[in-house]
Amino acid sequence: MNKRKKSKPLSLNSQNKKIRNAKAMQLPDGTKFRSKLELFTYQKLLEGGIDDFKYEVDKFILQEAFEYPNESYEAYERKELGHQVKKFEDVDHKIRSMSYLPDFTRIDPDTKEGWILEVKGFNNDSFPLKWKLFKKHLIDNGYNVTLYKPNNQGNVLKCIELIKQKYYG
Repeated sequence: MNKRKKSKPLSLNSQNKKIRNAKAMQLPDGTKFRSKLELFTYQKLLEGGIDDFKYEVDKFILQEAFEYPNESYEAYERKELGHQVKKFEDVDHKIRSMSYLPDFTRIDPDTKEGWILEVKGFNNDSFPLKWKLFKKHLIDNGYNVTLYKPNNQGNVLKCIELIKQKYYG
């Protein structure tokens, strides 16, 4: 069982560009959080006696990288000589993989059982699609995990109680 120390968070001066109104936070031990709600969740998990979780470690590949063999003309922007330039042309045919990195996980690697806690104050445009693909990936790959997706502090506290009841007796 990992014993994590409580420590006062430091506010990083950077805004998280992916999450609206999110301010990055960091613990003195170097652990960085993308939002205050993630930091709140981390602290409440520890206060609730749950310390055997991982924070942003278990990465899932939803779609492998591939190469598109045909032409694909697309509009895009690129920075050239310090200026944004709009382009429309045949683009790179190498498509990167699509991955998903949940916030908090406790998954047994042998049985693929456990829980995933995804803290989401505000959804960005791509999140609902990725969330659906993530659920499909879990089913297709034999995971038997309970998903929790709280959007505020009250729901985080409810999720922690549910996790404690189900997994920690």
